[in-house]
Amino acid sequence: MQPVVSVITPYRNAEKFLLRFVSSIQAQTRTDWVCIMVDDGSTDNGPNLLRNIVSGDSRFHLINNTFSKSWPGPAAARNCALAMVSTDLVAFCDVDDVWHPEKLERQLSFHIANHLDLSVSAYGRFLDGDLSHPLRSIVCPPLKLSPGTLNGKNPIPMLTVVISAELANLRFQQTPHEDFLFWLEILRFYPTLRYGCLPSVLAFYCIHDSNLSSSKLLMTVWTYRVFRRFGKTRISSLCSLVSWMIGHFISQLKLISKMHYISTSLTDLLVQPPINTRQSP
Repeated sequence: MQPVVSVITPYRNAEKFLLRFVSSIQAQTRTDWVCIMVDDGSTDNGPNLLRNIVSGDSRFHLINNTFSKSWPGPAAARNCALAMVSTDLVAFCDVDDVWHPEKLERQLSFHIANHLDLSVSAYGRFLDGDLSHPLRSIVCPPLKLSPGTLNGKNPIPMLTVVISAELANLRFQQTPHEDFLFWLEILRFYPTLRYGCLPSVLAFYCIHDSNLSSSKLLMTVWTYRVFRRFGKTRISSLCSLVSWMIGHFISQLKLISKMHYISTSLTDLLVQPPINTRQSP
């Protein structure tokens, strides 16, 4: 069976997540995929462990990041994997995140049936990799995507995305918030982008408490750099940043009001049909 989608996963010093991640991908009810896992300079035993875990499963392609890096984030490793893609569609999942077993089956069917360039799904958020506790929240991305949708927030988590390989040719720039810049550039170069949101909870994002404070403190600086990388002047970037800060505050209030909360643990959710949520504009 020829693969339909390539799953891109960079990892670095992620030994404790590897078995769970591989199990999540192997549990997919749709099996025509390849997963390109990029070792981005690990110093633990992760690469050796991973080779043993996926031994015998030829759908996993294990490579080292050979692209030079100007920023410690995952952009270069993702680009290294994207250079190897031979499928028409690409999905992304970080090594500490988890997919529902029906994620690819449901989303690929939705994506292909609607002739989309970019599709997303609803997702849940769980803390520090603990699958036995209830989710912190469930969030559904917007129904429509436009430059205005990106004013004040990045509403598209990478682990929910399926994208055409053509769009992925834009590649990720090596800068903080590289995914935010990626969506801005896609909307600029593809103004007639066919986008769709599947309001089923098909992915689960791992929150790390240790990263939350530092990310909030750096978010403003990173966003300014995104606007500069996007081609704006310093003054225009500062004006956009002020607008972004106001929009971010408003969007966070709206996000809180639209979050869905459940008491079921992630362990139980993974063996149940996906939860459906309301789409939000």
